[in-house]
Amino acid sequence: LPTEAQWEKAARGTEGQIWPWGNQKPHNGLCNFLGAKLQDTTPVAHYPDGMSPYGLLDCSGNVWEWCADEW
Repeated sequence: LPTEAQWEKAARGTEGQIWPWGNQKPHNGLCNFLGAKLQDTTPVAHYPDGMSPYGLLDCSGNVWEWCADEW
């Protein structure tokens, strides 16, 4: 498992953006988040527009992330 710092860098990149996709607030086209009210998880790679600067998908929403240390 990555540390929280490693996970955050992989998810947000190095430019200081708030979310993996930038600074735009989450919406149904970017990730499965609490406000989406989808009632279930979504398949892996379901939100390509939510990609991180490193090309990672699903770094936000859907389920909690597991890290080797606490935030």
